[in-house]
Amino acid sequence: MRCFVLFATLFLSLTVFADTSIDELKNPEVWSVVSINNVDVYTQKDSGKVPVLCFHMLNDEYWYGITPKRFENFLIYLSENNFYPLSDSEFILKDFSRVPSGMTPIVLGSDDASQGNFLYKTIGPLEIGDIDTSTGKKELVEDSMVYLLQKYIKPVNGKINFTFYVSFNGLPFRQSDVKKISTLAYPHGCGVLKPEMRELIEGFDRYGASVIGGFDFDGLFSLPTFDNRVDSYDISRLGVDNRNIDRVYGFLESVPLFKTKRVFVVDSLDQLADYVLNESDEVLIK
Repeated sequence: MRCFVLFATLFLSLTVFADTSIDELKNPEVWSVVSINNVDVYTQKDSGKVPVLCFHMLNDEYWYGITPKRFENFLIYLSENNFYPLSDSEFILKDFSRVPSGMTPIVLGSDDASQGNFLYKTIGPLEIGDIDTSTGKKELVEDSMVYLLQKYIKPVNGKINFTFYVSFNGLPFRQSDVKKISTLAYPHGCGVLKPEMRELIEGFDRYGASVIGGFDFDGLFSLPTFDNRVDSYDISRLGVDNRNIDRVYGFLESVPLFKTKRVFVVDSLDQLADYVLNESDEVLIK
């Protein structure tokens, strides 16, 4: 087997010999593997924590709100400090295959999405005005969460890794009807995960959909999900708002965080066309 380190930006441009062997990768105590379309992606296990952060609204409220400027500054901080937003489903499924070596995975989302999350510019009052299409397209309000995410978070396979529910009142789409729906998270998501509730959640199957995991609003950072101590239905999560944003920065600076080391095993370099690689990623050619 030939072994290469791959340096890549837009094109695969340079390969040199590397040290990691396939025998080393077979050690499950050291490496976690995800196989996608005949590409085996190994991630080295690490005891560092993964921040799973929850926002709510963009506004001035002390609890559950965060100002647009603070949210924007936080996204800039993530970009400047080598954080990689991982989707919640990828984290639950122990899939770190998209996180380039040397970067710190972070999971971002917004609960109870409402004020300031997803808003189009309107003609007239924001709540009842018509969406402004005078430029030939709908334009987002510049201090809305979706606008700022599009500005600072790079899409992965056409999507931004930030999970949130669209506003309760349907403002972005000017919906005329509001329908009541049944959920597991609200109003049942604030208590202890009792055995009977866990059994119900694990066995849930409706229209082909199932529940693969859940997050606990316990104010802690999570261990990586390939750690056997992590319960995929009880993953630690920390809320972020105007009240504690400075403390969250302190946690990110002081808590030992997980940093990715990634090795690809492929038949051909062509299989890596959909991945973003850096000089620290390793590639083994079978």
